[in-house]
Amino acid sequence: MSSISSGGGGSTLKSSVSRSTIKPITNPGYIRNTEIDSEVKVTKIVSSKAIARGAQGVPGVSEESSIFDAVAGETIQQYDPVYVENGLVYKAFANDTIHARDFAGLAINDGILGEAIQVICDGEIENLGWSWLPRSKVYLSETATLTQTPVPQINSNFHLVVGEPISATRMIVRISDPIVFDL
Repeated sequence: MSSISSGGGGSTLKSSVSRSTIKPITNPGYIRNTEIDSEVKVTKIVSSKAIARGAQGVPGVSEESSIFDAVAGETIQQYDPVYVENGLVYKAFANDTIHARDFAGLAINDGILGEAIQVICDGEIENLGWSWLPRSKVYLSETATLTQTPVPQINSNFHLVVGEPISATRMIVRISDPIVFDL
């Protein structure tokens, strides 16, 4: 059993997430054109309200979110958009078409080269630092961040919708097929 404390309200949430409640799922369809090798395991959270993630902090992840375990190919920060290459995850940029094809989702926790991280590829996530306009799409930017303004074609090779906010701090991650520009 793990305890998770919230900062402002002083409340504590207890969660009993065990290995038996995390079940593998086969090809979720969210990692397109990428072979998932033994270093990337796709899992589905089936019975938790919150998950202890370590010292970096605990994002709000809904109980039906699809996440996978991966190894960082570079320093990754929590909430960074990432893509998969050779079983490792890297920051994704909207000006590289390979990142569109192999886009995986958002990092749930921080990690440096070689460390295990988790990535949400579908479902609800919360970041109290976000200030989204609800019901307006969220795109991958050319700076490896998220934006609600589509990146101009002159700065990007594609548009990729990562999700849609349901409040200023909560987003449904739902990765669309990329719209690739003919340059």
